[in-house]
Amino acid sequence: MKTFERLQQLDGSQFHRVADALLSRIEPRFRGLRPHGLNEAGQSIKGQPDSYVGNSAQTCTIAFCYTTDSGDWWNKLVRDVGDAAKASPAAQEIVVAVPRDVDRDGPKDKTIDWEGKATSAAGNAKLTIYDGRKLSRYLDEDYQDTGTVPLH
Repeated sequence: MKTFERLQQLDGSQFHRVADALLSRIEPRFRGLRPHGLNEAGQSIKGQPDSYVGNSAQTCTIAFCYTTDSGDWWNKLVRDVGDAAKASPAAQEIVVAVPRDVDRDGPKDKTIDWEGKATSAAGNAKLTIYDGRKLSRYLDEDYQDTGTVPLH
């Protein structure tokens, strides 16, 4: 099974752990990433941000949002970005990671500008998106040791 396909099969907490492990390694500005959306048992909990860089979720400089929804994931992404912007008003960047291919798995109606809506929902923060294709490329080529969940 390919890494991209395996990413799509992870549950929310598994994807959260893999995304945190990978993202904290690929960009120097993400090095201080702190998980926020997992409880002590490692299960996903509601609320945003899912992780952040900074002293607290409220004062962080970078907020992270993850969703494993498969249906209309783009609408969930827009809601999550808006919630993260409200919960983390000092954030200069909101990073989104999804296990989907944003070019091929998006809305069938190509007039829906979900990325524009997400950018607007981010407010003054820069929006950065890591989709499943990009994540799987990093995992396959540069960071094979990152997966906290077996990906192969």
